[in-house]
Amino acid sequence: MGGREVGGLANSLAAHMELENPKHRRVVQEFLVRARIAERPGLKAVDYSKRCTAGKFKAIWIIGTNPVVSLPNADRAREALRRCELVVVSDCVAQSGSGQSGCRQETGAGARYADPNS
Repeated sequence: MGGREVGGLANSLAAHMELENPKHRRVVQEFLVRARIAERPGLKAVDYSKRCTAGKFKAIWIIGTNPVVSLPNADRAREALRRCELVVVSDCVAQSGSGQSGCRQETGAGARYADPNS
């Protein structure tokens, strides 16, 4: 299960329902007992990277992912993180078992704060 299936993305609802569809929002609100739900999509990860690079965000908190690995342009992701005044990394591993850098290793190198519990 990924973010799309459970409603963990800023541009969609759980079970592939559409955020901009009022009927879909109502179904989720009723299930979550009157939760407030945005009517418009939020930013995607690529959008965050672009805005960080443009200096529109001063801080970013990265949780359980590595944008340098998961975004389509690793160099752009690194530059975006470099330009943020505050980069916070919370991850469950410092390095993956495959020998590739984990989030803290790759992204956390530029972090001002790395969660000590991760």
